[in-house]
Amino acid sequence: MVKKYIYLFPLFTLFCLFKAQAQEAPALTFTVPSQNALVYNRFLQNPTFSFVRENNTHISMYHRSQWTQFDNSPKFYMLSYSGAFTENSGLGIGLFKQELGILSNFGGIANYAYNVQLAADMNLTLGFNLSYYNSGIDHSKIAAEQPDPYLMQMDKYSLLTLNPGINLNYKQFDLGLYAENMVDYDFKSSRSAKEYSQKSISGHLMYTHKLTTAHGMFEAGDVTAMLRGRQQFEDEFYYGASLLVDFPKLGWAQVGYDGLYGIAVGAGFHITQKLSLGYVYEKGMRDALSNLGPTHEINMVFSIKPKKGTLLPESRGTEMRGPFEALSKSDSLKIKRTAAQETFQDDMERLEAIQTLKKSLDKKNHHLLDMIIQQDSIEKLVREDFDNRLANLKNYVAKLEAENATTAVTATVKKINEKAAEKTQKANDPAVASKPIAGTVPINSTEKNLETEEEIRAYYAKKTKLKREIVQKGNKMSIQDMESGYYIITNVFSSQVHADEFIAEMERKGLKTNYFINPKNNYRYVYLRKFHVWKEALISYYSNVDNTYFGPIWILSINTN
Repeated sequence: MVKKYIYLFPLFTLFCLFKAQAQEAPALTFTVPSQNALVYNRFLQNPTFSFVRENNTHISMYHRSQWTQFDNSPKFYMLSYSGAFTENSGLGIGLFKQELGILSNFGGIANYAYNVQLAADMNLTLGFNLSYYNSGIDHSKIAAEQPDPYLMQMDKYSLLTLNPGINLNYKQFDLGLYAENMVDYDFKSSRSAKEYSQKSISGHLMYTHKLTTAHGMFEAGDVTAMLRGRQQFEDEFYYGASLLVDFPKLGWAQVGYDGLYGIAVGAGFHITQKLSLGYVYEKGMRDALSNLGPTHEINMVFSIKPKKGTLLPESRGTEMRGPFEALSKSDSLKIKRTAAQETFQDDMERLEAIQTLKKSLDKKNHHLLDMIIQQDSIEKLVREDFDNRLANLKNYVAKLEAENATTAVTATVKKINEKAAEKTQKANDPAVASKPIAGTVPINSTEKNLETEEEIRAYYAKKTKLKREIVQKGNKMSIQDMESGYYIITNVFSSQVHADEFIAEMERKGLKTNYFINPKNNYRYVYLRKFHVWKEALISYYSNVDNTYFGPIWILSINTN
């Protein structure tokens, strides 16, 4: 009965994909064709790709059925979890089954990648894939009336392989290497599995271009081009190339070529914000492989975190697929409120209570309120717990005011007088009075008659083609040595390069912008205008910056009371 299956072994060597030799028992090397993994399960192509240009965290059910017109053709199944883990690392873990005829592998794979920033626009990412699996004959596939005792007694191998990778990023370019099965260990023989382990080393050069001018369903897309080369030890050199066009709202399309596996085309769609489905069709070009039929890949993905650019409730969220990005698939971050923040900020009575309470406290006691309210973690507060703590602080303030009423009143009156004197001095100073505020525009007589925000919004709704939503209150920030005022923010970037690209694009459209850096997170906030008066900022916002800009904007108060 051994002769019945002996035809498989020459075929393994012919395909150069799996290497198995009939010694005590055949074994199947864990080598997964990953040239089509351009959007999900990218760590199979290079272990650093769980972090490099990746902000999506997802669960994937992946299947590759290779050369389908050939009986007992290679098949691969994997259930995996992978994606950005922290600001500097990526993580992946999965279970897989690999089949080729009567041989099979079953095991797990673990991935880890860590990024080191070398310079403002240069990053080095190191990673590895560690796989442990059992390999040998699958006795359930031996269809015979009298199975060969020799086959039935063959043991399976328990194998451990370490596959290291590296990626160097500079701006839009990525250059990397990946060593497959470079370190391996056979637990059965307590030695290296070099007799049947297929080793190879591959390299890639990748360029990613952000489509900053696209809108609608094609907003925040990007195009990625990649050149690859793979040298299998004791075998020939294979080269390949791929092109991916990815639109976070809609889906993706890809095309590629591999010197061994041939041409591949594929597409995927985001069925919902969380669920995506992708398909790849691959056809061999070589004479030895072209007659074996096509290869099909199917990937169903559930996103745990929104993919880069996926819409949040009001607008697009992060689009941070680079290794230099600090947040979690364009390198821009449009700051929007979370659902918890919306619930809190829409409660105006609560906000007024906080502001009143803060004014009542002496500066030396402001830290008591700050301990309860943290700008970066306010969405994590539980309402009931917040109310209790706020009530306790109110009681404390009441006692404090009773004890220091005279001092508090005197200090308040003094501050009011100082501010009044300062305003009077500025008003009487011709140089100050005539000095224009950067980014401001003159207010005409009609605008002067507009007193409330509702009046301003209604007035400009008739004079501009885009009716803005009501300004969201509570967007405030304190930055030391920063000029106080109200800034019309249009975009936020974690990378200097992408901030400069956006500013240059705005200049090409005839719009002058500037930016400042928030020292807390090193993000670059690009703004169109800044004002010292809230009413002027409202006019600029609702007028779409004098009918010059119709993209997303919001008002950010900096160092204001």
